[in-house]
This record gives sequence, structure tokens and C-alpha cells, in this order.
Amino acid sequence: MLQKPSPQATNNVNEHDTKLAWYRVPVVWIGILLTLLVFIGLVHMSYVSHQSVKNSAEPKAKQPASETKPKGITHFRGMPLQRSESTTTATKDPAPNHE
Repeated sequence: MLQKPSPQATNNVNEHDTKLAWYRVPVVWIGILLTLLVFIGLVHMSYVSHQSVKNSAEPKAKQPASETKPKGITHFRGMPLQRSESTTTATKDPAPNHE
């Protein structure tokens, strides 16, 4: 003959099932993961910038006096700062009127 569990035992089991532990919530783990990734990214960027400053602070080898003269800046991000003569003459010609 099977024994029926006591009502007190079933109530305790139901209470444990309704409470959800923090470590079983996936959003908590995603938040922890994102926080760690941001922290690792900050440490990495700090290291990279430190290496960049360290490499630019090293003294350069001596160059001849003719090469030490600063050269004029002619381009910015691959684009010339001044128009060439061929583009200025092409823009001066008036466009034909098609009326």
C-alpha cells in the first residue's frame, strides 16, 4: 500500500520551487559576462595606448640635416589640400545650356 506524503512535506517542496535562485537567472549571467568583457576591453585599450606612447617616445636615429627639414603637408586622409591645375581649368568652363 502506498503512503500518501504528508501535507507539510508537499508545502515545503512547493515553496522551494517558487523561489528562483539568482544563479539560475540567465540575465544575471549575461550582465556578469558583459561587465567582464567591458573591463577586459578597458585593460586592453590601456595597454595598447601605453605601448603606442612608449614606441613614440623612443629617440629616433640621427638623420642628415637635409632630411630633418619639415615637409609641407599636402594631403589630409588621402585627399589633396589644393586643387591641381587640371581640375581648376575644367571647372572654369561654363556648362552648355540645353534649353
